[in-house]
Amino acid sequence: GFDVISFADVLEHMYNPWEAMVLAKDLLSGRGKCVFQIPNMGHRSIIGGLLSNRFDYELMGLLDVTHIRFFTPGSFEDACQQAGYKIIRKVPIMEENPQPVLSAFSTLISGSEDVKNFLRILGVAQINLPLLAMWQICYVCEPL
Repeated sequence: GFDVISFADVLEHMYNPWEAMVLAKDLLSGRGKCVFQIPNMGHRSIIGGLLSNRFDYELMGLLDVTHIRFFTPGSFEDACQQAGYKIIRKVPIMEENPQPVLSAFSTLISGSEDVKNFLRILGVAQINLPLLAMWQICYVCEPL
């Protein structure tokens, strides 16, 4: 079996990525790991587009025209568990300098009851600010 199988920017291009994740486990050695690199649909550019009534595919990037599936970190972590994997490491791939954007969001949210109420109306109980500046996440997983 293989010691490492890498799905770097692959699963979002598949009709059934969950099946591929399950099948990969059978190809691993006893100590084998799968590495999954997943675009983050929770990035601020996607959220901003949705709030502006836009979800426009692009030639490359988070909304690449060849993407068939979309994941947030939470939905992908659920997929890992359902496919029989334990996540042993997560590596966020951030914007080049996320701090100014994250500070602005933090100030806006903490300083305004109107913003907090609006987020509650949207069904947002809590915002993971770093998620807004994360382009991708790389997961290292092992079979359960």
